Amino acid sequence: MKFKRAFTVAEVLITMAVIAALASILLPQLLRVRPNQEMVMLKKAYYIAGRTVNELINDDEFYPEQSDEKVSGFSHTDDAVYHGVTYGPNGSGGASGKFCGLFAARMNVNGAVNCSAERSFDDGGNFTTSDGMIWRMPIGNFNSGSDTEQSRQNIEIDVNGTNRPNCFETGSGACENGQAPDRFRITIDRFGTITVPQDGIEQIYLSSNDTTMTYAELKALKGKTGTGTGTGTGTGTGTGQGGLGNLNPGTMQPMNPGTKQPMNPSGPIAPIK
Repeated sequence: MKFKRAFTVAEVLITMAVIAALASILLPQLLRVRPNQEMVMLKKAYYIAGRTVNELINDDEFYPEQSDEKVSGFSHTDDAVYHGVTYGPNGSGGASGKFCGLFAARMNVNGAVNCSAERSFDDGGNFTTSDGMIWRMPIGNFNSGSDTEQSRQNIEIDVNGTNRPNCFETGSGACENGQAPDRFRITIDRFGTITVPQDGIEQIYLSSNDTTMTYAELKALKGKTGTGTGTGTGTGTGTGQGGLGNLNPGTMQPMNPGTKQPMNPSGPIAPIK
């Protein structure tokens, strides 16, 4: 009778030791290449916002050009019809919900859209997209006279939905104890110009080409290179900032869909005409 040769205890132990050694070497590297999910989702949200705002501001059916600057761009609140639904004074969201309704109509939305100014993130925001992001939109007329600065309003996004920590980097609802934020602000004005907070984490995330860097790593890098005499890796001049302190728009990942040029989160994005 022939017996099949089995592994000895020593061979099994040696094999397990080799596997354990390889795992101890490889696992930290594999974990290191995991993307920063909040950064990835912010880049996606920023691209979506830029694309949608440009589409809306350049559609004369929704926001026709006006000779009166006070009612130009997103300040124009007359009724607009999209796919058979009216947005504006005679629509379900009223004049103040026109922008929110038209923006949401171009999104892949889960559930209902509610363009009420009272909607918080805890209420599900104004709408939730199919990727789980919760959006809070500007609810208003963007009408503050001819002063562009005063007409700016925020789009707020929770990029991982109801998952914690549910906080911004700064301002109302700010994170505590150095937590990485999952809520971000994108600012628009009535002419379709898009910005993010200067030197905020939004600007840093959008300008980073390395999506594996964590919030703490990027903040530490910002702290090291944020001040100086322009001798860092950035484009600072004179007493400008080096490194991440003064961002090169050429490094931006999100692209303006109209011009095919990189979006610059540290400055305004001109609407496409």
